[in-house]
Amino acid sequence: MKMNRSTEQAVFVVLMLALQEGQRPVTSTVLARGLGTSDSYLKKVLRTLTTSGLIAAAAGREGGFTLTRPIETITLGDVFDAMERVELPNTTRDLASRLFPPSRHLDEAIARVDDAFAQASTAFVAGLAALPLSELLEPDAAGVDWANRDVEASGRGDI
Repeated sequence: MKMNRSTEQAVFVVLMLALQEGQRPVTSTVLARGLGTSDSYLKKVLRTLTTSGLIAAAAGREGGFTLTRPIETITLGDVFDAMERVELPNTTRDLASRLFPPSRHLDEAIARVDDAFAQASTAFVAGLAALPLSELLEPDAAGVDWANRDVEASGRGDI
């Protein structure tokens, strides 16, 4: 399974905000520069994270984005849930009905497939929820002033 680009960026936005010196707001331009992406693309990610309640946006000269709660309480599952929705595959009877006559066995087989996907989905979501993003940061990582940091020269952070 592959994490989509916007979800990966969302994880790193949360990590950057967690490391921000003094928990001061970080602008979308600064975040986009650090991530090497366009500001307009990242604004879609930021809007989703804001709508989900993981980050807050403040307008104005000193505005930007901040975490809404401590990084220790934000999991990979929280970010994944904000950015992507886990939807169970939709089992259809169309192909099965064309190949096999209706029967109790066919109904049970389709139900077993549906159940297997439901169990796998539950395990997947639980696995993501078990990883606090704080565990991806170095213990006692120093605060970073992302606005005044030369990302290329510094090695990209304390993670």
